[in-house]
Amino acid sequence: MAASASSSSSSRTYHVYLSFRGEETHLSYIHPLCKALKQRGIRVFMNEAMEKGENIAESLLQSIEASQIALVIFSQNYASSKWCLHEVVKIMECKRSQALVVMPIFYKVDPSDVRFQRGKYRKAMEDYEQAGTGRDKLFWWRKALTEISDLPGFSHEHSVDSGSASEQLEEIVEKVLSLVREHPMRIESQIHEPKVDKWFHYDVFLSFRGKDTRHGFTSTLYRALRRSGIHAFMDDSGLERGEEVSASLMQAIERSQINLVIFSPDYASSSWCLDELVKIMECRRSLAQVAIPIFYGVESSDVRHQRGAYGKAMKRHEERLGSENDEVMRWREALRAAANISGFVFSW
Repeated sequence: MAASASSSSSSRTYHVYLSFRGEETHLSYIHPLCKALKQRGIRVFMNEAMEKGENIAESLLQSIEASQIALVIFSQNYASSKWCLHEVVKIMECKRSQALVVMPIFYKVDPSDVRFQRGKYRKAMEDYEQAGTGRDKLFWWRKALTEISDLPGFSHEHSVDSGSASEQLEEIVEKVLSLVREHPMRIESQIHEPKVDKWFHYDVFLSFRGKDTRHGFTSTLYRALRRSGIHAFMDDSGLERGEEVSASLMQAIERSQINLVIFSPDYASSSWCLDELVKIMECRRSLAQVAIPIFYGVESSDVRHQRGAYGKAMKRHEERLGSENDEVMRWREALRAAANISGFVFSW
């Protein structure tokens, strides 16, 4: 299972990438596994958007490329997600091209069902065929499932809270640790690069919809932060902004330690705000920045599921750009991911 040293060490950002079907395993297996890895100093990438779109985001593919090890948790309904299947294809590509170490974990599923696409894996493939999924895409999905199932891995038949499963969880953690120690320089320059204060120019970046909150909630919050000695960035340009976020604003996000996202009723109607949010969530994953959502006059569930004003705003974006547009899919993913983070709720 050991991988040879990679020539692309400078691109490594994570020790481990976790690929999983969220609704099945997030609380029962993934969360305990992620916690156990982090407690041992392992840097883990885990996508926290529980409801994902049909098109895998480019940022996720980049995170796979930037990882040293990929743990693929095969559960009963893993193959029913196109997103998961795209992930596993990318993971196997990176195994071949950049020596990504890949370990399958079969969680309450028989490895042979994955290898030969039997049971629920067969049903998922048949459903895709009936839905008109292209033959090439099906071929690569099947090939990836077959190849990864032949790799050495782990099988878990019980819940994590059982004694035997806890021992297996520790076995996985120890295996990951041994691989990281075996090739420490592959990602050391990224993982241990000190984030000294001089890198960050701002303590806080405020993302908000100007016409909703600029002269009320956001300006009051900004003044309160400044009075407390917190160096905050608040864009004070005009209310009517262009279609693309400026490079200077993107840089301000990158150079901030904390991003406060103020979700107001009209936030999603601004493509500028949505681009900011995508950048914020990318920095949260790649730079370990803190993102805190503030739901001002909106329900967090409306943001998460894009309902109400958020549903109408996204529908307008789809009418303008197309429902399968990559930019729209990134906006939807960012909204879901941000709304799943613990934050604050304020009424009007």
